[in-house]
Amino acid sequence: MGLTAWFVCEGPYSRTTLGRADRYYSKPLAALRAAGCPVDTTFFRELRAAEQMLGPEEDVTDSTSNTVETPYGQVAFTSSMGRRTRRKGFEGVRDLITRYRRAWADQHLEAYLQHRWRSELENVAHQLHRHVAAKGKPPTLIQFSRFATEAANHWTGGGLGRVRNVREARVVGRRL
Repeated sequence: MGLTAWFVCEGPYSRTTLGRADRYYSKPLAALRAAGCPVDTTFFRELRAAEQMLGPEEDVTDSTSNTVETPYGQVAFTSSMGRRTRRKGFEGVRDLITRYRRAWADQHLEAYLQHRWRSELENVAHQLHRHVAAKGKPPTLIQFSRFATEAANHWTGGGLGRVRNVREARVVGRRL
């Protein structure tokens, strides 16, 4: 949301407006709801109201000028690169986003992180069981790394050995 607010206010363009952010981000918002960590819907109403308070679009052109002395006089060079628009009021939108982000984190961050690591590691275990069922034996390290690397990078600093401990617990039927 922070980047969307920045691009709405400072350009060069945004993929959505602040008023349509709830629709644009509908998939991640649905995933947060499914994880039991919903974003307060009041946030989006306030975001729509904040968008109405933004200033009008102002054209901004980035340009530079250089002057060079020649034996025949001065020559000035001016170059303009790109064109974008700007709307005043980013600070207010930023503060609104920050207030709701902090409230969400206070209420949901711990549960969200637990849901994320648990679901990723359970997915590794599921992939492991599929492999064992199909091949009749545990995967080699390279085969294991194909479906465990992302979880290892997210939750164990890239340590496949730590994820392997989860694998071994699942293979022998121990509970984590």
